[in-house]
Amino acid sequence: MKKVIIIGSGFGGLSLAIRLQARGFQVTLFEKNSRVGGHAYQMQEKGYTFDLGPSLITAPEIIERLFQTAGKKVTDSVELISLDPFYRIYFHDGSYIDYQGNTDEMKRQMGAFNPQDAAQYDRFMLYAKEVYQKVIHEGLGTQPFYWSTLLKFLPAA
Repeated sequence: MKKVIIIGSGFGGLSLAIRLQARGFQVTLFEKNSRVGGHAYQMQEKGYTFDLGPSLITAPEIIERLFQTAGKKVTDSVELISLDPFYRIYFHDGSYIDYQGNTDEMKRQMGAFNPQDAAQYDRFMLYAKEVYQKVIHEGLGTQPFYWSTLLKFLPAA
């Protein structure tokens, strides 16, 4: 059995370890912190827990594919909960926008701050969908990002 050492147990290191184990490699993972997670690490202090990285999952299909690689199902290990709103964005004056999946409600909230921004919401979401398609579904996010890759991607972006 081939042996592999991975340094760092953030999302990248953990994902690589799972993929390599699924292909029959013996994987040893080294992490400088007391727990795995990298930028998804949590800090606990004075009875409070702080997320030091992502707090919500915007592309669950990536996690599902990783589990499938290992012959597992996400639902056997993790319960993903849909949030409504997804999150709240606070501004310096105490006002906020609840980011959510309801397009009309997003436009209404944005329009209270700037009607021109609200009018551009559909266009922005279409652009974001195209970038998501390239990065996630067409695999741009799964390959080394060299200058040649960037030059191919820029026209789409």
